[in-house]
Amino acid sequence: MTMKKNKKIDDRLAFYEACGVDEVISPFTVDRCKKQKFPDQAEKVVGLQKTIQSEKPFKTIKEAMPAIAQHSDQKTLPQMAYEQAQKAKSLFELREVIESFDSCDLKKTALNTVFSDGVENSDIMIIGEAPGADEDRLGKPFVGRSGRLLDRILGEIGLSREKNCYITNVVFWRPPGNRTPTMGELAVCRPFVERHIELFKPKIMILVGGSSLKSMVKGTQGIMKMRGQWLEVGPLSTPTLAIYHPAFLLRSPGQKRYVWHDMLMLKDKLEALNILKKSE
Repeated sequence: MTMKKNKKIDDRLAFYEACGVDEVISPFTVDRCKKQKFPDQAEKVVGLQKTIQSEKPFKTIKEAMPAIAQHSDQKTLPQMAYEQAQKAKSLFELREVIESFDSCDLKKTALNTVFSDGVENSDIMIIGEAPGADEDRLGKPFVGRSGRLLDRILGEIGLSREKNCYITNVVFWRPPGNRTPTMGELAVCRPFVERHIELFKPKIMILVGGSSLKSMVKGTQGIMKMRGQWLEVGPLSTPTLAIYHPAFLLRSPGQKRYVWHDMLMLKDKLEALNILKKSE
């Protein structure tokens, strides 16, 4: 018996393929029209942040908590995330808290929570943007094509996740279709990222990509303006360098020369702090 061909389905599948949708992200159907538990929270959070920033710029989510509470008549997702994050007293506990946090919509379509990879007692913390398909499948950050390029870049100055680096992201679940995380999604995850930094206590941080910079350094210009200079970022005011994302370098190989310049800056800083010698 032959199945009758459905032209409408074929046309729809061809449309999805042309849009770049090439994989199923969940074995279950999801009613996207159904009202969610926290309707419009992401948009509300972004609006609150803009209001609070215009009145008094804040550096960390902890500083923003009183102002957010003052402007909101109900608890927002970043407040909920902040309360959960503060319960963690170790990296192990923080991983458990993030894995059990169900109020970020990204988790509903992701296969795995992508927490970290690398050496937990190192001095260098690398913070990327968001997991991709390979990272979502394996549950580790930077393991795909971009990750291999990042490993090569770090290796040029004697760094590696096996020996002296620790890697995480500003978002712990893969956005559908590898899209850029929204401001609301970054805001919800930021309390966990800041707690991650507090527990890890890095001496140097590297922000990989524009979304990572945008999440951690509020009110700044884009990464093209901010790379190539040292910043003080996060709850510990850690010396931080922002670099181009490897995915951008794969699309624009001519920009690699700027990353090499940034790596030389990083190497000088690590040598000045005696970090490279300790990891050898």
